[in-house]
Amino acid sequence: MFVNDRTSWLAGLYGYNGCLVGVALPTFLSVTPQLWGCIITGSIVSVIATVSIADILKTWKVAALTAPFVLTTWVVLLASYAFSGLDASGLSVPELPTR
Repeated sequence: MFVNDRTSWLAGLYGYNGCLVGVALPTFLSVTPQLWGCIITGSIVSVIATVSIADILKTWKVAALTAPFVLTTWVVLLASYAFSGLDASGLSVPELPTR
């Protein structure tokens, strides 16, 4: 993996999407040992996606922002239906407070 923009790399901009993946996956998936592997793998993939998407979009002088995080999280969440060790728990159904 070759990064031309060393300043952004040292500022942590490429790892930011990996952190977002690590926060998002436990929100939608039940906490199991397999989840930790998905978090690590998803974080690594999001860094690679960030470098790739940023390299493509710099042609038009557009920032990648959080697009790699969204794409990586969607892929992992969609793939979780095929894995037996991951349970897509989702968010609880909202309800109005009662007295």
